[in-house]
Order: sequence, then C-alpha cells, then structure tokens
Amino acid sequence: MLFNNKVYKTNDVYGIQRDLPLNYIKRQEVDKKLIENLDRSRHVVIYGSSKQGKTSLKKSCLKSDEYINIQCLNHWKLTDIHLAILKKAGYQTTQSVKQTASGKQKVAASFDGVVNFFGLTGSKGTIAADTEQQKTTETLLENFDVDPDDVNDIITCLNAIKFQQYIEYN
Repeated sequence: MLFNNKVYKTNDVYGIQRDLPLNYIKRQEVDKKLIENLDRSRHVVIYGSSKQGKTSLKKSCLKSDEYINIQCLNHWKLTDIHLAILKKAGYQTTQSVKQTASGKQKVAASFDGVVNFFGLTGSKGTIAADTEQQKTTETLLENFDVDPDDVNDIITCLNAIKFQQYIEYN
C-alpha cells in the first residue's frame, strides 16, 4: 500500500496498534474542539462505538505524558476509581522515618623516650582519649488520612504531588 509516498504493508496501516495509526486523518473542527474543551477545566467525554477513532483522536491531540489511563472494571465503585487515580498518579503515603547511629571510639598511644605532644614533654607513658559520635536522621512527614469516597481528599492528594495530567477512563 502506498501512503505518504512510502510503501507499507496493509497491517502497518490498518489494524490495532499502540501508536497513532498511519491512516489517521486530522479533522480540524473535531481536533480543535477537543483541545479547546480540555483548556476549560471541565470534564470531557469522548464516546462512541468500538473502532470509531476515540483513542486516535486523543493520541493526535495529547502527548502520552500529558495523561494517565485508568482501566475501569464494570463492578467498580467511585472509591475504586479514586484509588486507581491516586495509584496511577504516583501518590504515596509515608510514615515517619527516624534513624539513629551512635558509636564510641577509643584512641590510645604508648611511647618510650622523649616525646613532645601538644606542648607536653614526657619520657615514658600512655595517652588515651575517648570520643563519641552520634548521627541522627529524622524525616517527619505530614500525615493525612485519605477518605477515598471524598473527592476533595483525592484533589488534595493530587495537588500535594503537583499532578498536572489529564485522566482518561476506559
């Protein structure tokens, strides 16, 4: 098949694939309308029967890093959808972390003969010193109880991680 002055196999042009199909034709009014509505901070629903180009329209207007895809199951409740969004968006809760490491070191030196040590002169003896080190790492994270039924909690979580993508439900 000749397409865009290149020769392709039929399966390369038609059929199911992950990328935008080679035979996708931009429809100025449809593509423009989708982009305009995405900028209005409202929900957009693209619907139609199977193999009508819904996914291709999305792929032609959005880059893959501009959205996350949530695969919904028919028995899911709103809570399941909210939790799937948080998981896919990368939201994580972390408990407080506290680490303490300590240790004691002992240094001893013996000498025989005349020695000048920090201005002290001696002929025979032992010098000993103890030193103690302590290292503490403490991470205190704000704890937030998330109610997966409350859309305001979900929005708060997404804002906390500066989530800026669109959410696609299938």
